[in-house]
Amino acid sequence: YHNLIYVFYLYLYSFILNIKLTWKKISVFGALTLIIYLFTERIFLLMSRLIPKYSGYGTGEGIAQYLNGQSWKSIVVSVLVFVLMLLFHRRLEEKDARNSVYLNIAFISVLLSIFQTKVGVLDRFPYYFNIYMIFSLPMLVDCFDQKFLTGLICRLPYKWSEKLQSHVIYKLPNVLLKSLVVIGILLLVCMYSYNTLSNNYFGILPYHTFLE
Repeated sequence: YHNLIYVFYLYLYSFILNIKLTWKKISVFGALTLIIYLFTERIFLLMSRLIPKYSGYGTGEGIAQYLNGQSWKSIVVSVLVFVLMLLFHRRLEEKDARNSVYLNIAFISVLLSIFQTKVGVLDRFPYYFNIYMIFSLPMLVDCFDQKFLTGLICRLPYKWSEKLQSHVIYKLPNVLLKSLVVIGILLLVCMYSYNTLSNNYFGILPYHTFLE
């Protein structure tokens, strides 16, 4: 049993590592996810009946507790990380081709996060993928330099891109650009923490210790 699980995780890791995301694949996976999303509640109830351990999830009280989907705000972090990976994936792959795995992980995290808006208890599944995003943050800081910005603005009309390169980008040292990314990440973390605490998700406030 444990060997089968180990083999399953090896194949899953190999799939995540080696898949080459294209807009066509993103569209196909996205469409399949939306189709499954429409039947999420029925699938959840069916699984609760098939697995005795989770039979309580399919009862009246369990349905009221676990089928209470979360707000769409709960997937903001996963979507934001995926957008960042899309922006930086070429620069990341230039440094190391294996860094493409971070884009793949971010995409899977978004797909899984969508289901928690239907079944609240499914919010734990993206956690196993989001934890790896911590390792990507220092890489994003390292990738945000003049070369990255030049690659972005090259898609603009020539006159605009030329002016931006000569008057803005080339006058900003890479050290300053990396510092701006660090500040931006810290601000986003503070905003997310404030939003989570102010809404008191799962009744985590006020904190209590064994001394109280």
